[in-house]
Amino acid sequence: MTMRLGATAMFLACLCAGPALAQAVVREADGLPRPLHTYRSTTQHALIACGSPFAPQRPPVTPARAIGQYRACVVQAYSVVSPQFEAALRSLDDGSCVAALREYHGAFEKALTGMEPAPGESPFAYEQRQAFLFHAMAHAWGRFEIAESLVQ
Repeated sequence: MTMRLGATAMFLACLCAGPALAQAVVREADGLPRPLHTYRSTTQHALIACGSPFAPQRPPVTPARAIGQYRACVVQAYSVVSPQFEAALRSLDDGSCVAALREYHGAFEKALTGMEPAPGESPFAYEQRQAFLFHAMAHAWGRFEIAESLVQ
């Protein structure tokens, strides 16, 4: 049952994030990816990497080791994502886009820090919480895309 719920949660997360991930890489005039695309891609990769210690299909590790791996990953993710977030903000001209990107970043931080299982949390409750966090993040990105499309 837990495996099925985990698979369902990951499917829903991919379903919500899939269209945005499938878009072509938008490049600046100098041929480098846009800071916004780099930031979004890095947040998605950070969630995948930091969630892997708790993945049900991964070989079992001790809870203490999984939490240690997760916490080290979160520190690494923040060190990489923070400068990219600042660069993405600087690349935006419109205040509503900046506000929407800040909301996405807040949802990303909640999802990233919410991956650690709570003490005594059942697998079902954990998977529901994860699905909610990823869904909220996908909606925040959708709101950013709407704000951005209204400016152009």
